[in-house]
Amino acid sequence: MKKQRATDVKRAAGNDVEKDEATKSPKAPRKTKAPKPDQRYELGSVATVKRGFLLALVEWARKRKAFTAAQAIEEFNGRQFTNRKVDAGRVTRYFNYCRVHGIFRLLKNGGAK
Repeated sequence: MKKQRATDVKRAAGNDVEKDEATKSPKAPRKTKAPKPDQRYELGSVATVKRGFLLALVEWARKRKAFTAAQAIEEFNGRQFTNRKVDAGRVTRYFNYCRVHGIFRLLKNGGAK
């Protein structure tokens, strides 16, 4: 049998102490981050794109010089490809996949209109 340790009395007593209201610091209001301007992208390497929703996303991007993720979500949200519904989350995942794999490239100057 293992030897059981006795409860540390000081630790147990320390956990029982109630904190005074005066010692609690009032919570400061949270600072909100300034929203980032929409990042604009351009079409990059499309050699590996073959079919499905990814191909439709790339063809949509090919028609535009610069675009944002919000524009892609607005375009494809609610549509259906190969019997699968497309929602905003799916568009975002595919858009990020394209960004990470070099299919979409971030414009250097922000793509001012």
